[in-house]
Amino acid sequence: MSSAMPPGLLQRITLIVDEALEKEIIDAAQQLGADSYICSYCSGKPLHRRLEELMPRRSLVRIELLVHPEAGGALLEYLRQLQQRHCPVTALVDSVTALP
Repeated sequence: MSSAMPPGLLQRITLIVDEALEKEIIDAAQQLGADSYICSYCSGKPLHRRLEELMPRRSLVRIELLVHPEAGGALLEYLRQLQQRHCPVTALVDSVTALP
């Protein structure tokens, strides 16, 4: 995304991950420029199947991060690195407008 976007436009990155990754991801996201986050515990069938194949069933966590578009790329690269470590991550990225 271009940095020429209006200041109120943010990226919302919604993650479903194993709760063991919660603190690591939130800490990294804040270091990479996440403005805010919401975290909630959830259940259901994740989009990724590795969680069921590689490890016993654990609790899932849903993390919603709000970042400026400039920081979004760095955060997505961090998530790619997590996946390379065989940590299952389901991510959804969308654009949102922050109202004053």
